[in-house]
Amino acid sequence: PPPPAPPPSWAIKGFFIGAALEATGRTVPSHPLPLLVAFAGLGGDVDVVLSQWVPTLQRTAQEPFLLAVPRRPASHWWFIDDAGAWGWVQGKLDHAMLDVFATWANSLCASQHVDAGKTFVIGYSGGAYAALELFAHRDSNFCGVLAGAVHGHGQADTEGLPLKRAHTAVGYFAAFLQRLRRHNGGSRVQLTHY
Repeated sequence: PPPPAPPPSWAIKGFFIGAALEATGRTVPSHPLPLLVAFAGLGGDVDVVLSQWVPTLQRTAQEPFLLAVPRRPASHWWFIDDAGAWGWVQGKLDHAMLDVFATWANSLCASQHVDAGKTFVIGYSGGAYAALELFAHRDSNFCGVLAGAVHGHGQADTEGLPLKRAHTAVGYFAAFLQRLRRHNGGSRVQLTHY
């Protein structure tokens, strides 16, 4: 079957973080700007990124940038076909959905408004998983990734997992690590798990 079309529920919030510049009488530059694609965790959504992440980004950004915040597809754990509490362990990778997001992200990276040397993907928790999958995608054009509270698809061992969920965890995690090993590289990679 053909890959799925981008869901109409995507909320792509592309805007300039230039309010601080405008408040000082300066304008947002007309030259290409850095791009930040931000993935919320499963407990968050577009509004969480905009209300909780953006104020920090505005205070710490060294220059204005473009921000794109996708909405998680319904019934998915980003690119895993199970949005349930154990989806990260028992769901399967939805390659077609990952390809749709990669195509979308690459179209943003290729925009004349984007500085191709400053394209980044970030995520937190489940969003960190999404950021890593997208960064490692064979067609990725991102220069860097920042992922917090990192975990992946599956788990390295079966510790803490119910027996009926454990049988897929280790294999899915090994496959996830294989996908990450194939990334194209990046000038800035930062991962944390706490």
